[in-house]
Amino acid sequence: MAAVLNGTFDTNVYGYLQGYNLLTTAGTIDPGFDYTPADSYFSNGTFYVDAQPSYEADLHLTFLDDLSVAVSDNPIIGGLGGPSWACIDSYSCYIPEHGDTRYIANGFA
Repeated sequence: MAAVLNGTFDTNVYGYLQGYNLLTTAGTIDPGFDYTPADSYFSNGTFYVDAQPSYEADLHLTFLDDLSVAVSDNPIIGGLGGPSWACIDSYSCYIPEHGDTRYIANGFA
């Protein structure tokens, strides 16, 4: 069963996060989460965004292009083994092998 990620996030011209609301649907091992500022810690770098609702899950997306540069479509780098994933049941999920993980296949921002 394929899962779907929808939503938005915004970064400013310096690459810093301004706002977000990302939602993953339920899949075979993951119930899905609504990653919002009300319940999730969020961090971002030049090429990634990472959201965690407390320590029960993590959504980590790695992008091909620099997030501080405006492009019409910025591909998510995906595939088996990462570097983009959603995981549950791990203390922090920063190491996806420590929890139930589903890897992001592909997509655009």
